[in-house]
Amino acid sequence: MTEEVSQAPSSRRDDDALERAVLSRALAVRPERLTVDEMVRELAGKEGSEQLREAVERAARRLADAQLIQSAPLDQQELVELTRSAIRLHELLDG
Repeated sequence: MTEEVSQAPSSRRDDDALERAVLSRALAVRPERLTVDEMVRELAGKEGSEQLREAVERAARRLADAQLIQSAPLDQQELVELTRSAIRLHELLDG
């Protein structure tokens, strides 16, 4: 299931929702990993605006700051990779 985001977040609540969407998508494809570009396409759709792309990238950065995801370099792109803490939290909450 792909969550599509229809517009760029403009409030803290919208930012939180987008962070949840990024984290949920990363958990859904686990153990596979998506690049930031793939995450943007999956969440924003192929027609996602530049503003929405920036919002998804910002959500990924905020999740990395919270140590829930990390970026791993792959060629010229970055992979979105879940941290062990995020996986364990997910296991506990869904348990």
